[in-house]
Amino acid sequence: LSLFFVCKKRGNALYVLNFAAFCGVLCAAYGIVEKYFGFAWLYGIFAATSDFYANSFVSNVSGAFINLGLGFCLSLLIYHAKRRHIFYSLLFALSAAVCVCGACKSQSAGAIGFAVANCAAFAAIALYVFLRRAMNVWAAALIVAMCGLGFAFLAYNEAARRLSGESAKIKSTQLSASLSSRLQFHKFAIALIRENTLWGVGGECCKYALPVKAKKELLKTGGAKISVPERAHSDILEYLIEFGFIGFLGVFGGFVAYAVLLFCNIKNLSAENYMLLVSAAICGAHSCMDMAMHFLPVMVFFAVALVLGATSLSKGGKGA
Repeated sequence: LSLFFVCKKRGNALYVLNFAAFCGVLCAAYGIVEKYFGFAWLYGIFAATSDFYANSFVSNVSGAFINLGLGFCLSLLIYHAKRRHIFYSLLFALSAAVCVCGACKSQSAGAIGFAVANCAAFAAIALYVFLRRAMNVWAAALIVAMCGLGFAFLAYNEAARRLSGESAKIKSTQLSASLSSRLQFHKFAIALIRENTLWGVGGECCKYALPVKAKKELLKTGGAKISVPERAHSDILEYLIEFGFIGFLGVFGGFVAYAVLLFCNIKNLSAENYMLLVSAAICGAHSCMDMAMHFLPVMVFFAVALVLGATSLSKGGKGA
């Protein structure tokens, strides 16, 4: 809400967007340099096993942060390309490329996958804007939808082909193991939610309650070989564990209020706003399978993407 009122003033939204994009690119650039030179990162000596980025303790969280930065860069690329600002368009195209490279260097499958999703969303929005000028809205939307389905089909076939090799099978096995362990964590989390449905176990108490529940469940199944989680690896499930459905109503109410705000300002939005909204949705999808929203930088950037997505960058959102 504070950010929304700041961005209502003409021009402020663009300043905030540029600053957020700069932060995302800086994080990606730091990670690339760190990987290239192989030097030890600041916190790894004391608390972490990850070797990627100094802004968080795990690479997948850094990947979520960078993907939001990628969304900001792509939004600014659309904004300046529409106005034929050649220098700024090239600058933000290069910045987006740095973010994509940073996401790939993180070696997080989620970060890489959601970076591809951001780029695909940008391509779809750019194609829609181009086609809309030559034909009506529905025809442009239909063509973009058909192209999207075709791209998804080709991507699926290519992924299947690559995973048929021996080296790719190892990566596929690692990815499958990571996914299955997360699903197992989610199973423990859901069982804990059922026991504390209304009120939860208390804020920041998941890391104490979930291991106890996991150990009990593992004993029932004969002690399967799986690490005991401290986090649910799903922000939605973790908030439900800690605050229950009663507490979660506050979060849900906030998103209902945001939906009303977005609907009231829908006429003032343009392609760059939709890019921000898609990027925020991708980050939300990421957080359903990870704990990115429990880190302050990602939470703040997620809020920035939502607010700027609902604010006209050229008019300042005065109609909302």
